Amino acid sequence: MRYVGKMALLGFFAFFSGILVSIVYWAVLFLRFPNTIYRIDEGFIPQNIYVEKGQSVRFVNLSHRAMWPASNTHPNHLAYPAFDPKKPIAAGGSWEFSFTTEGAWKFHDHISPYVTGYVVVGTIGKKALASQCKSPSVEIRENCWDDMFDTAFSTGGISVGLALLETLYKTDSLFREQGCHQHGHRVGEMIYGRYIKGKNIRSVNFPDSMGYCGFGVMHGIFEHLFRDVSDIAYARDTCIYLEKRFSNSVPGIRVNCVHGIGHGFMPEPPPREFYDKPHEMIRRALEVCDDPTVSKTKEESDQCLQGVFNVLVYWMVKDQYGLSYPEKGVFDFCQSLQKPSHQEACTAEFSMHLIKYTGSDLPMLVSRFIDHIDDPRRQKYVLGFAVPSIVEATVSKDNFIALTHECMNLEEHLRSTCVSAIAGGLLAHGVPGEEYKRALVICSSDSLGLFERKDCYRHVLRQLPYHYVRDKRNKICYEFPQEYQKECLDLK
Repeated sequence: MRYVGKMALLGFFAFFSGILVSIVYWAVLFLRFPNTIYRIDEGFIPQNIYVEKGQSVRFVNLSHRAMWPASNTHPNHLAYPAFDPKKPIAAGGSWEFSFTTEGAWKFHDHISPYVTGYVVVGTIGKKALASQCKSPSVEIRENCWDDMFDTAFSTGGISVGLALLETLYKTDSLFREQGCHQHGHRVGEMIYGRYIKGKNIRSVNFPDSMGYCGFGVMHGIFEHLFRDVSDIAYARDTCIYLEKRFSNSVPGIRVNCVHGIGHGFMPEPPPREFYDKPHEMIRRALEVCDDPTVSKTKEESDQCLQGVFNVLVYWMVKDQYGLSYPEKGVFDFCQSLQKPSHQEACTAEFSMHLIKYTGSDLPMLVSRFIDHIDDPRRQKYVLGFAVPSIVEATVSKDNFIALTHECMNLEEHLRSTCVSAIAGGLLAHGVPGEEYKRALVICSSDSLGLFERKDCYRHVLRQLPYHYVRDKRNKICYEFPQEYQKECLDLK
């Protein structure tokens, strides 16, 4: 017993000695290099720092992976565009930036955006930190929203955080203008960083509101989960487990988990030798999605593959890793792929970004891209993925009846696809928990013909099981015209 007591005492002493050594180590670093922020595996140290205008801050990467410190907002870094190295900083590397503009500059690791901090510059920065919730600038206001979410998650857990997402969307017009899906991704990243990273996901209880914002919350979680744990067996088993546990309470959780596999198996940054080689960047992720033990149905395969190409196209749009989004021959890369399923998923993701060149102008999108596609089936496919992006970009303006009129002015074979895509876009980007309401308004529009109206209602019907639990779905069914109510109630 004496021996055991001595060993316990030695263990206790060793434990606290280790803590003391760690404290001394960081204290010496902070005193010797006062304007330095270190990226370790757990986050930034210190998380917040104050400097005078004109002083530089050095970011040192002591973690085991690349970092990319940049100003909010993620992923565009618009709050302070110069505060961005424009590329990853390898493990062991560093980057220095001189802050010539006073302000309270929230930053994040672009590769792991749930890891955040503040650089407060000058006396204006101190004042800005206190008043950012009243700022008319979305880049500054986002700092306030992030702090509100931090408080919500800290005090009430995931359900309270998602309730705040719903409240902000309904009450803050500036929040709403940024699009629900983008906010959903951000909130999902916060949930991942706070509750899941480095822990067992099986200990997390997901509420039914996980489907908010076109599944953006789930996308934000699964992308980073499978990027951090890039193991096929783990990814497959995780999706199987989540399906068994939550299939009745969190609609769409399995298919979105599989979509996240496609995201996550695209490492960021990609290996340096793959820069400017898009086929090499996607090779392994495509093999994972093609594995029948990962994607059990065509729908799951499509979602997984779209997750892969979503990441690739995003890098192209942002001119990252030697890639660029083509101004001509937009779909040429997709046609260079060998498998039809790969071509189809690639085309879907490229279609979502056509508004890069046409904005929210539907007639321009059709004349510039759709009219140059020979195959009518492919025309409808591209249009069906392009129109929801217009909806997302204009969701706060609520001018979708006018957009419906534009659909009805298209060639006859495109009208139904266009109208249904508006309704689908509203399901993805509408008011959290009430997405279906504006979709049904579109389907009931007087401007629609009988064929377009039927297709619209049936498109919304088919999407309901992915968005709402059965009890809520059955109540929604009675908001459809009577001729669709039985079909709605019979949905599995």
